[in-house]
Amino acid sequence: MSKIGAVICELNPLHNGHKRLIELSKQHGITHLIGIISGNFVQRGEPSIISCQTRAQLALSCGFDLLIEIPPVWAMATAEKFAYSGVYIAQSLGCVDSLIFGSECCDFRLLDKISDFLMSSLFSKTLKTYLDLGLTFAAARELAIKDILGERYAQSVKKPNDILAVEYFKTLKTLGSSIKPLPIKRSDSFHDSPSPSGSFASSSYIRNCLTENNNNWFKYLPHECQEIISKQILDKQAPVTIKPMERAILYKLKTMSKQDFLSLPDISEGLENRIFAASSKAASFKDLISMIKTKRYTHSRIKRLIMYAFLGIYKSDQEQNIPYIKVLGADSKGLEILKNSFTLPVVSRHCDYKKLDSPAKNMFDKNAAIDKIYSLMAPEISPFNGYNRKIIIKKDD
Repeated sequence: MSKIGAVICELNPLHNGHKRLIELSKQHGITHLIGIISGNFVQRGEPSIISCQTRAQLALSCGFDLLIEIPPVWAMATAEKFAYSGVYIAQSLGCVDSLIFGSECCDFRLLDKISDFLMSSLFSKTLKTYLDLGLTFAAARELAIKDILGERYAQSVKKPNDILAVEYFKTLKTLGSSIKPLPIKRSDSFHDSPSPSGSFASSSYIRNCLTENNNNWFKYLPHECQEIISKQILDKQAPVTIKPMERAILYKLKTMSKQDFLSLPDISEGLENRIFAASSKAASFKDLISMIKTKRYTHSRIKRLIMYAFLGIYKSDQEQNIPYIKVLGADSKGLEILKNSFTLPVVSRHCDYKKLDSPAKNMFDKNAAIDKIYSLMAPEISPFNGYNRKIIIKKDD
């Protein structure tokens, strides 16, 4: 009997820790594994170090059976919206049994209890008290949890994987989903850790190696991935960074009005005024970040807002649910899953795009345009057409 699992992830890039998660999911009886992965821009407000097509290829080589994209509009959202979008895709497939994710605490009851509290009016009231003191959302949330649930619970929302885990629990409840959360203990190198641990290194460490032309990244990736990424580097398609577009970003922001900034997602507390003022004065991308940054606004939030502005992503875009399932790749098991009936239309070929309704086509067009901008950030520009891009089919060994 088949048991289908889904993992919401970035795989930026896929490393030994991800490979371990794949192996452990199989030990929990998962027979078919779906990766719901970020498109060509990721949550920290940056282009992915390698393209989503290449990351899908890595994933198929390491045990995933089907890869579905979280389009850039939603892949760059806050943790809450990112988690919601991934779970929404999993729910729309109608066949997923388990949602699998790494967790620092790996305590089902603790994560479940925190999610219940975060959905309560008591949390909203307590949170507002701390936000009114000028604290960041993350700091205010932590203190609100500590006040009501205690220190042990508050410690969990300091850890990146547990933050997402709580959001997965929340979304599954909001959607009334029958999908069961399956946390798996994360015991390898922690998220964003600056140094490796044994055979494990964080994605952040590996990305730094790639951008600095340091070959130390090699040993922290499964051997299946090493050759693929090495070829991308040789072909000058990786590493992809924001640097080639920094002046274009400054140009775009300098031509925007305060009202334009006000229409971006995640704008609040007069932040549009701060970005507008910084944009008019900044002489470099680094200047722009430093002029906007305060203790209240995290570095990732600032970079997301800048990329929203540059790529033309607005509140109205993120307020929509994802209107289609965009397939990146599949093996024979993945093709079996695609035979099911889903609640969203599947786009795997150009003819599928033609069948979308107007709102879905408009959103596909926006994400395709964003992907074209992404192609300008590679070491060497290559022609890119998101409409005719074929999905990767991995043949059985």
